[in-house]
Amino acid sequence: MSKADVYIIYTHFLENDKVFDEIYRSVPEYRREKVDSFRFIKDKRLSLAAGYLLSHALKKRGLNESELIYSVTENGHPFFSNAEDLHFSISHSGEMAMCIVSDTPVGCDVEKIAGNEDMDLNQWTAMESYLKATDGILDELLDFQPSLVTGYAFSELNVDEKYKSLVCVVEGTDIEVHFLS
Repeated sequence: MSKADVYIIYTHFLENDKVFDEIYRSVPEYRREKVDSFRFIKDKRLSLAAGYLLSHALKKRGLNESELIYSVTENGHPFFSNAEDLHFSISHSGEMAMCIVSDTPVGCDVEKIAGNEDMDLNQWTAMESYLKATDGILDELLDFQPSLVTGYAFSELNVDEKYKSLVCVVEGTDIEVHFLS
């Protein structure tokens, strides 16, 4: 049976410039470039926190991120091209970042609840996490219904009442959630 580890962190710790700089220097170049691509500090913190979680998750699996080759699919989904059995997904919103890592395809999505949502966040987070797990594109899922999906399971993570967070994993995968501070 497969296992998926979900890591969650709030970005408040990155408000300290010294801590931000220390974490920034610790992540790989591709993540620093991603962080630098954002204009606003809030977005930089979210991106850095997500990269920090991925680095942490890989270390927990005994992997050295510097030995992995970061790549992106034609649909824009990240993966490590020299680690066939390593799957991951990251997401961030508001002040929360999350990462899921497994040996089978996985996806995650977190959205800050803003009030009266135009779209059902359950539907949206399920669709986003499924797209990440399957390397799909939004145009393919105009009438997405999670209940009709086969081979994958969706699990809502009730981690914070201000956020909707959900993961998509291959059916039968055990999920373990880890909070970092």
